Amino acid sequence: MKKPSDDTRKKKRASMPTIDVDFEAGWKFVRDWAKGVIAMIPEVREKLKDLPAVNFQLAMDHRRAGQLTDAILRLRMVLRMQPGNAEAWYQLGACQFDMGFREEALTSFRKAVALKPDHTEAHFFMATLGAEDAPMTVPHAVVRFHFDGLAERYESEFVPQEQYRGHELMRESLAPYMEGEMNVDILDLGCGTGLCGPLFRDSAAFLRGVDISERMLEFAKARQVGDRKTYDSLLRMPLEEYLTKETERNYDVILAAAVFNYVGHIAPIVRAVATRLKPMGLFGFSVEKTPNGAPLMLMPVTGHYRHGEAYLRQVADEAGLAVLSITDIMLTRDTPGLQCVFKKQR
Repeated sequence: MKKPSDDTRKKKRASMPTIDVDFEAGWKFVRDWAKGVIAMIPEVREKLKDLPAVNFQLAMDHRRAGQLTDAILRLRMVLRMQPGNAEAWYQLGACQFDMGFREEALTSFRKAVALKPDHTEAHFFMATLGAEDAPMTVPHAVVRFHFDGLAERYESEFVPQEQYRGHELMRESLAPYMEGEMNVDILDLGCGTGLCGPLFRDSAAFLRGVDISERMLEFAKARQVGDRKTYDSLLRMPLEEYLTKETERNYDVILAAAVFNYVGHIAPIVRAVATRLKPMGLFGFSVEKTPNGAPLMLMPVTGHYRHGEAYLRQVADEAGLAVLSITDIMLTRDTPGLQCVFKKQR
């Protein structure tokens, strides 16, 4: 095949359209693009810096909603970026505990404690898993988080599914000792969403509820009996703090329905209750019952405390309260309990 001559090639190039390239404009585009990228670097760095916090918050939202698998995924992302984050290790352990992964949970709690030796909540769960001695009470942060997350579905899901009757059993146990009693001052300790309130409203001149969970109190605040609010007063604070510091009013009746599940050594609170009862005042409460009459146990599956009858009678005697009744009950469908009524004699 004959190759084209040089003249032919020159003529062909001459006949092709010319393309003017503005190198200065192209270079300006590259410079502007580079400046834009450089300008974005601090913003990108800031977003990357916030990434662990964003994922941690998402994990907490998932945990409150009971979406534990999603919460664990987010927490693992946090720990990939911040392996020294003690709170993330604790929350991962709490999710694993709730899902029944005990060994994995214990490993996570141990890492949390290694990073933060005074992590009270992690120590509590380690005790629940048998790795440490049981503390006197469930940490406030554990109780608050649990009930803040449960509040929305407490009455629609927990109460019917677990066949919880603590409020009804409270009224039944006190009824023989309150017959004809009207216009009395009543304190509802650990009032939660206010299930006890409507059952005692007609007897109360003044009805106050105290709870540690803000979300539970929001539901109690909205509860009404007819056109009247159920509670005259609602306060958010730990029970022992209210009993020992807010001393402007004493009460004829004090209630604590399924509250001591979260308190191990209840003697200090019962003594405080005794100081806030008026003479001849009544204290009604329920507990989960220990097997075989043991005085006190921290249950490994639920993280709840259980109490024995002999222990409760001893606590009443030490507080100067008379035992009117201690009755076997089913606190929920699977949980044996004791319903108690104590009385202040003078």
